[in-house]
Amino acid sequence: MASLVHSDKEVLHNFHHLEKLGISSDIDDFGTGYSSLAYVKRFPLNHLKIDRSFINGLPDDTDNRILTETIALMGKKLGMTIIAEGVETQAQASFLKRLNVDFAQGYYYAKPMHRRDFETYLSGSPQQQVGS
Repeated sequence: MASLVHSDKEVLHNFHHLEKLGISSDIDDFGTGYSSLAYVKRFPLNHLKIDRSFINGLPDDTDNRILTETIALMGKKLGMTIIAEGVETQAQASFLKRLNVDFAQGYYYAKPMHRRDFETYLSGSPQQQVGS
């Protein structure tokens, strides 16, 4: 996303060209670093990934709860798929499910594993969605 800070018409054109080819674009770690509401408005983005720093402490941390609710609602209103990263507890997964977050990733679902272990994991359970 750093390259978008100095975006011009050519970059915007390239984003639209990728979209026409069926390639989706995401904004990762939304709310931190270079992410900006201007990108959400200007570029044809399909997915918005909520940074783990907002998921941490949910659902008890009031500020994180408000920010996560707002980010999820904004993304949904803009027609984006919402992804939460850093989900580590059932309480977090349940909270995100209530917000209609589409997907989540984190230790709650699985810890990093070797490829063969991952293949076994996938063959034994359907793809994990929020709160599944």
